[in-house]
Amino acid sequence: MPETICLDPKFSTTRLVTREALIIKNPPDSRIKHVFRLTHNSDLKGEGGLRVQGYFKKSLPSKPLVTVITVVFNGAKHLDDTIRSVITQTYDNVEYIIIDGGSTDGTLDIIKKYEGKIDYWVSEKDKGISDAFNKGISLSTGNIIGIINADDWYELDAIQMVAERYISQNKNNIIFHGELYYHNAFDGTSYKVVPDISRIWDKMLIFHPTMFVGSSVYQWLGGFSDEYKYAMDCEFVHRCLANNVTFVGINSVISNMRLFGVSDIQYKAAHKEFCRSSIRYGYSRYSAYFNYLDILIRKRLLKSRYGKLIQRIKRALFP
Repeated sequence: MPETICLDPKFSTTRLVTREALIIKNPPDSRIKHVFRLTHNSDLKGEGGLRVQGYFKKSLPSKPLVTVITVVFNGAKHLDDTIRSVITQTYDNVEYIIIDGGSTDGTLDIIKKYEGKIDYWVSEKDKGISDAFNKGISLSTGNIIGIINADDWYELDAIQMVAERYISQNKNNIIFHGELYYHNAFDGTSYKVVPDISRIWDKMLIFHPTMFVGSSVYQWLGGFSDEYKYAMDCEFVHRCLANNVTFVGINSVISNMRLFGVSDIQYKAAHKEFCRSSIRYGYSRYSAYFNYLDILIRKRLLKSRYGKLIQRIKRALFP
């Protein structure tokens, strides 16, 4: 067992570090190739963090390492909240990676402010959200990996709850997920949503900001598909279900999400991709397209008699 050092007891990412260098081992059949640092191109704007300073993380017998990834592009407005929600977790063994797409606002200033609490950060142009997610996964060394975007934040004991369930399950190829609070950025209202895996082919009712994925799942099935610009998380969940990955629900709020992100604004394209993913993994083409039509109408005519009518027709045809 490596000797651990506490750099600062106040932060979840600085309580258990080691000077013992990382040894990256990639199984020959792994679809994710893990790396210590990225190979950069001319678009690199900067990199840093504890790894660059010679501090590393290890999984311990009673404290499995949990990796958290944040991808961001010009997200200075809320990024500070997101970072603090990770580094102030009650759990002790947290690895934090931030992938910035080459921001031009104050994002880099915020990241650098937390330089000593982030394991690795990089700022360079990427090919989109899926590419940024996959960069973060390739840099991860944790047993389980969560992704929290720059508009969202965790509950204080979220990672503790996930780690405890991970220890009790004692198996590979597993995904943990839980409840979520939505926060409406326009009117200030908030409401809790509860996952429902039985309806996952109709609607995305497993919430990406609450998901913690076993690293073996990514090695087996790969990361996020660059075919999807908005619904890459939906496609990943569908792919996992189609391959019998175990989903374990946690009956507590894990994270908080601000509405009106990219997928909310581009809802038509996002739901079209969701429909395509459902069909790809075996869902009825007719049911998928009817759901797509239903969603579009409800978005525009939510309280009208037409919106209610199509919901009644859908329930009659596809109970």
